[in-house]
Amino acid sequence: MSLNIALLRKAVDWAEEEQNRKNRTRHGAKHFMRKGEHSWYQKLWAQIHLNDKARKESPRIHSDLHGMKLAVVNPMSCGSTGCIAGHICVLAGDNYLVSEGHMGLAEIPVDFVMTKEGKIVSIGTRAQELLGVQDDDKPGGGLYTLFSGGNSIEQVRAIADRIARDHGEVL
Repeated sequence: MSLNIALLRKAVDWAEEEQNRKNRTRHGAKHFMRKGEHSWYQKLWAQIHLNDKARKESPRIHSDLHGMKLAVVNPMSCGSTGCIAGHICVLAGDNYLVSEGHMGLAEIPVDFVMTKEGKIVSIGTRAQELLGVQDDDKPGGGLYTLFSGGNSIEQVRAIADRIARDHGEVL
């Protein structure tokens, strides 16, 4: 496997554009977008805001792995936020999976996605898979460091630059 530099570049560029837009509009990280929009928020893999129609109409599946009923939500059908890993999953066309027990919340956290093939995967694992690299044990960490919730946009760029260099690429 080799690094999907184009996908990494696209995700980092998106996050920087989102941060710049937030700085201009002063809505802040918790501002949910209109239906179909997706905004950078590094503190969570993903977080969605569903309207009543989406709450009722989202298909339900049972996950034997998790022992619970999950709602399948297209991230672009609602206002959603996501970190770099969450956005990489959105770019791939994955659907968010939400615990049915969380469906009543105003802001619903998301930890898992369903791929087009129907596989249920954690957002971090799926983003690694899509980028074509595994997390590493190098000093400073690898992809999971990139996905860390405490990262500023400057840290996201610096970590992504280092990951690219480590794989012989330039971001």
